[in-house]
Amino acid sequence: MSRLPNQTRELAGRFDPTLGYQSRTDESTTDAILCRILADAGPSQDKATASATVTQRRISRRVAITGLAAVAVAGVVVYIDGPGPGEQSASAAATPPLLATGAPDMPGSAAAVLGAIIDRTRSLPAGPAKSGYRHFSLDTWALTTRINNQQVTSAVIPEHREVWIAPDGSGREVRHYLTPIFASSAAKQAWQRQGMPGSDTRTDTVTSPSFSLIWPQAAPTDPAALAKWLTRGHPVANGPAETIAAVTDLVKEQVLDPQQRAALLRVISKLPSLTYRGPVNDRAGRPGELFSLDSNYSGLPTRYELIVDKVDGRILGSDEVLPTTPGKLGVKIPAVIDYETYLQADITSSNH
Repeated sequence: MSRLPNQTRELAGRFDPTLGYQSRTDESTTDAILCRILADAGPSQDKATASATVTQRRISRRVAITGLAAVAVAGVVVYIDGPGPGEQSASAAATPPLLATGAPDMPGSAAAVLGAIIDRTRSLPAGPAKSGYRHFSLDTWALTTRINNQQVTSAVIPEHREVWIAPDGSGREVRHYLTPIFASSAAKQAWQRQGMPGSDTRTDTVTSPSFSLIWPQAAPTDPAALAKWLTRGHPVANGPAETIAAVTDLVKEQVLDPQQRAALLRVISKLPSLTYRGPVNDRAGRPGELFSLDSNYSGLPTRYELIVDKVDGRILGSDEVLPTTPGKLGVKIPAVIDYETYLQADITSSNH
């Protein structure tokens, strides 16, 4: 369920369920395409390892907001084996800190806690209807991040994105890298020897006449209808973790009103094995409540986390954590391997 490497984005269009592509690519063809992608991951990535990586780790994951095409790749995620080229192989890859939760400040099960948030959210006024650009602001990071066509494991380098989608479907996206975070001085030195990828202060701007959306229509406010609606591009067979993927795709695609947010939280509350973990500050310092579920569908036991604002029911962020085993990913357990922080979702009159 992690965000995909840049090469995958270039190939993803033919698998996009929103583009009306009718024929279904078979498993061997998909694996062959991804093996070619993985062949460029670094000198330690041979073809046998690449094939094993693809076949052992499968799940449909989040929209890759890039080039203004929201793409859901059918049933595939790529975790690149190994810590990276050369000098970085001797130590674990740099990963962000885990989110630290406090003692639960709301009594009850995950469903009960979410129920209280749902009631509060449903009572909020919708506010006046607005027309204009859907605007989304978020910070993202993934262990599979590639910068200048090289995987960076010596530093955590988040990316900030601003996306505007016009009523006619056209769009604009602005991206830039944030300050690198290092696990040690040795990791910083390795990053410097690698050419300091991500240190470029350049801002990349992309525009498009057509933004491909998974859900062109507004989200339903009935929880049962919404649960069915979210399965587009997110197969039920993948299990409850796929619903988390759909949730995180949705909040990057639609500006939800209180009734829609309440329905979305109701869908989340019904996920089996959902756990309430307690209050937490997200990666932007905002208070929220942390919920999680565990799944090994992607090939490794993974904890999928959502942060919810208990005041207005907004999804503030999502993390993916390997709690027990790193597989061949070259990280120190427990390890965050992917996160998104949803900073803003609103309607604006301008795309700047």
